[in-house]
Amino acid sequence: MQNSKLSSNFNTIVRTLITNIPKLLPKLKRKLSEWSLGWFFSLLYAPSEVASIDQLDRVEVKHVHSELIEQPYAVYTITKGKLFTDRHVYIAVSCDRFLVPGASWQWKDGIILPPEQNPVLSKGTPRSISRFRKSVLSLLTGGSGNYNYYHWLYDVLPRIKLCESVLDIDEVDYLLVPDLRYRFQAETLNLLSLKNNLISSAKVQHLCAEQLIVTDHPNPNFANPPLWIINWLRETFLPKANLDLKFNQRVYIERGDSVNGRRLLNENQVFAFLEQQGFSRYRLSDLSVLEQICLFHQAEIIVGVHGAGFTNLTFCRSNTKVIELFSQEYTPKVYEQIAKHNHLVYTSLVTGDIEASESPLTANFSISLASLREHLQRVMCESRS
Repeated sequence: MQNSKLSSNFNTIVRTLITNIPKLLPKLKRKLSEWSLGWFFSLLYAPSEVASIDQLDRVEVKHVHSELIEQPYAVYTITKGKLFTDRHVYIAVSCDRFLVPGASWQWKDGIILPPEQNPVLSKGTPRSISRFRKSVLSLLTGGSGNYNYYHWLYDVLPRIKLCESVLDIDEVDYLLVPDLRYRFQAETLNLLSLKNNLISSAKVQHLCAEQLIVTDHPNPNFANPPLWIINWLRETFLPKANLDLKFNQRVYIERGDSVNGRRLLNENQVFAFLEQQGFSRYRLSDLSVLEQICLFHQAEIIVGVHGAGFTNLTFCRSNTKVIELFSQEYTPKVYEQIAKHNHLVYTSLVTGDIEASESPLTANFSISLASLREHLQRVMCESRS
């Protein structure tokens, strides 16, 4: 009886496999093709080990000298250099099959790793290569630079400033940028009056350039961005903003359009309270970059859930009051540091009233109105004392 049942099950499995073979074959062929192409391109292009800079004849290193920039940085120019990025956690820059340290970048769990741990050394470069017979300056950073306003302003654009002291940006043929899908990306590049052709890593992940130019990471410590970047952003963008625009000086930032979740579950009740205190609600994606800069520069007090919009604290006047709302599961200090650099009156309000979520980074949460009222009263009293 049992043998008969096993035989029946076996026959069912065989029939299912035979029936599905026509459907499975194309997928199997595609996977086999991807694997063989990946193996071929890795064999052809991928770096095999890390070299010290002085071993690489086709790598020129120039050190950045600027009154604005105190930290040591380098700019690397690699003749016939290659670059591959996974658009997430690593960028591999290579020359003569060697990984170029400094120019390459690898990240995991919030830490920049040594070049020996760059995944390209084990995974290779599983994509065909695009060739540019001219110069390419890479502004690439980690995956957040593809879409996140903070990482765009603090990790991507400052590379232009690093290069300005050692080369003429206008003479570079192409800029390799993380992405161009978002409004703030096009707007900030236009505001910088850049004349270069643009390449998006969304379309080109693997390239070889006649002259490949790469910088050290300008902001390696995410939690404490360098003062020079704050000053450069203010000097570069504030003069371009129309500060005659009139916004309410009491600002609540909503996150209804956030790609990372982290929304306020009782936002309607929170804003109803804040509205009674004279606040207006703003969705930053409805504003241009220059309008956001103007909004924050004019603000007397700003309240909102932690998110990339707080990057605009960069443009606030000193003594602007800030209340940043957090869940207890995710409390990064980056905007507190920007606030300190700009001499703002900063406080945070942390809650344990959190909605279940796969990631603490994206968890939605509620804020106690009593706690918010207490924080608001304290901040306003401090400003009058």
